[in-house]
Amino acid sequence: MLHQYEDFKRVFQNHCSPIEADTDFALNLLRQQDLSEPIVLSPLSITMSCASLGMCTEGKTKKQIVKALFPSKNYSISFLPYWIDKYREMIDLYEYSQLSGQVNFATHFHVIHDLKRRHYPIRGFAREFVTNFNEKTETAEIINSKMSEMTRTQITDIVTPDGIEEDADVILASGTQVTGCWKDEFDSKETTAGEFYSSPYSKRSVYYLSKQFTTEIAQDGVLQVVRIKFQDESFSLDVFLPREQFGLKAVLKNLTMDTIQELYKKFKDQLVHVKIPKFRTETKLDLTDSLNTLGVRRVFKSGKAQLGTNRTIREKFERLFHSNSTNKLRCLSQMPHKAVLEVRVSRLIYIS
Repeated sequence: MLHQYEDFKRVFQNHCSPIEADTDFALNLLRQQDLSEPIVLSPLSITMSCASLGMCTEGKTKKQIVKALFPSKNYSISFLPYWIDKYREMIDLYEYSQLSGQVNFATHFHVIHDLKRRHYPIRGFAREFVTNFNEKTETAEIINSKMSEMTRTQITDIVTPDGIEEDADVILASGTQVTGCWKDEFDSKETTAGEFYSSPYSKRSVYYLSKQFTTEIAQDGVLQVVRIKFQDESFSLDVFLPREQFGLKAVLKNLTMDTIQELYKKFKDQLVHVKIPKFRTETKLDLTDSLNTLGVRRVFKSGKAQLGTNRTIREKFERLFHSNSTNKLRCLSQMPHKAVLEVRVSRLIYIS
């Protein structure tokens, strides 16, 4: 799901916008995954989490995060505070420019502390809770309850009791939800049964939504893009279709934000008959290995994660990663991610 790029030129001027960074970063993450089965990633929530993490790191650790977030740019680490402020401004634009429920966009951030360790409050930045990490079942229930609340019961099992580490200091939980009503609602009477192939050897039975309407189409020798608009037309679902059947993996090798923007210049209105599966897809991943592959390694290594010592308001996050009992800098142990994409007759639901 992409917001119209032009809307944010005013916010970001000559700098890299969230749309650019999200797209290149997301494509790099996507290349690390098994594409033989359906997969859902939420670049918005992953980027925001990584950028926030980068705010409380220093030196080589921060450089690795910045390089992963902006793979096509040569930004210094000093650019990150500016960018994350503008990112927050973009989210505010999303949240406060909604048209009577036509598109609903919201982000949430929760911090769960271990009661055995003294913690620094970060009031005004996130909602905070305290629990005993030794009580793994109780802690997992609290985290999953907060996730369920943030995602309107769409995600209820982000963590299991076995995933709670007793020596952890703090758990950060972020959630994003987007719900949009189609501009041209599909006709439920036109829904038909069929088969959906994610690879030559993998198929599943689905129901196809169907409708004929005028929308924007762009194409070149490799890709075709169909734009399915929401009632708030600044939002859309852009469906990328490789011209070669099952050719997504090959297309991804050379796909960048620059090539996508060139393709977008070719958008033309056209009367089309769209058939799209009516489905709900969930993906749960631990992004640690994927981020390691993209060069984000030091933050996961005890003794090498250069977590900052700055006590400014902007870097409140740093307080969360400081072990108060030993005065030793900590590291990130894991980054689980779950996302849900659901296509319905009247709307799309996108949760992470």
